[in-house]
Amino acid sequence: MWRRWNERGSLGWFEWRTRASVYVLLAAVPVLAVVLGVQHQVRVPGLAVFLLLSVAQAGVCIALLHAGLGRYLAAGPPPNRWLVASAAALTAAGVLAGAAAFPAFTQPSGAAYPPSFLVAMIFSGPLILALTPLLSLRALTALVVVSAAAASGLTASVGRSGTGDHGDLLIAVSLVYALYVGVGVLTCRSSASTLRIMSELDRSRTAHARLSVAEERLRFARDLHDVLGRNLSLIAVQSELAAELARRGDQDAAGQMLQVRQVAHESLREMRAVVS
Repeated sequence: MWRRWNERGSLGWFEWRTRASVYVLLAAVPVLAVVLGVQHQVRVPGLAVFLLLSVAQAGVCIALLHAGLGRYLAAGPPPNRWLVASAAALTAAGVLAGAAAFPAFTQPSGAAYPPSFLVAMIFSGPLILALTPLLSLRALTALVVVSAAAASGLTASVGRSGTGDHGDLLIAVSLVYALYVGVGVLTCRSSASTLRIMSELDRSRTAHARLSVAEERLRFARDLHDVLGRNLSLIAVQSELAAELARRGDQDAAGQMLQVRQVAHESLREMRAVVS
């Protein structure tokens, strides 16, 4: 198994690289959580819980994505419901932990986006990415739109002096969220589709090779039957005739046996030609 996955140019090597690239993308999410904690004012206990939940959610999402890819490629059972429920629960808990960790959770600093938007991307983005192989494109689009609306809803209480600025911020949050998460979903979905096509091609190639072997065996059996069937039938008839002549004391029995020997040699020669 490991040799097949480690062989360059093989389907296993291609699948390993494709899966690893997506898993690394999810594994990098806790790093973004650390960067977010460094750039904003935080409450240390809440930040610790926030970072732990980001690590836990990334691990669960990687496991969910792994199971989802196995299901998408028709190579494994569907993901456990508890795994999906755990990923969703960790996402909700992570957003709540972000609200506790950042005092200005819904307040933007200058031209920057509020921490609530970034926290929503850090937690809901990996969940949607992990569900990509399990949902249809229509369901994924609806999920991205709904989560973008929810992310902008977190900033609805932002204190702004002008309603125009407030509306512009909500629109910007929705668009940026949909762009980044949508690109991640499309990347994951295209990778999964490529893996499925490669797997189907590999299965087709294996089936074609087996069919070719079966056809060759059938052709060999048919040729062998055509060559030996006639000669063995002739040997049986001549042997029976020679036995009957020998019982009668006829001198032609010896001649018949010589003919049987000649047919046997010819059969052996023709069989070797067929095998060659």
